[in-house]
Amino acid sequence: MRWRPAYQHRGIAKALLATAIAVCQAAPTCDELQIGTGNSSLRQLAIYQHAGFEMIAVWVNFFVDNYPDPIYEAGLQCKSMVRLSMSTTGEVAQRVENESFTN
Repeated sequence: MRWRPAYQHRGIAKALLATAIAVCQAAPTCDELQIGTGNSSLRQLAIYQHAGFEMIAVWVNFFVDNYPDPIYEAGLQCKSMVRLSMSTTGEVAQRVENESFTN
């Protein structure tokens, strides 16, 4: 997929995220959503946190270990994956995940 700057900052990501949250909230068996993004994805991290997601884990060096070429965003190297979670039942999550990624 090619990056298309003309489609940035138009609310597309927020609309997609809102739809995913609404679908999960309507499903009787879905009580949590999780998402992961790069440590250098500052705009995405802000969008997810404004939507109600909370950080639960960091998979250190995920992108360094699993991608052949370095990734840079806004001059920062994307090294680790930040994991976020959102309870869709209205309750604040009481747990903190202790996850690690293995190939």
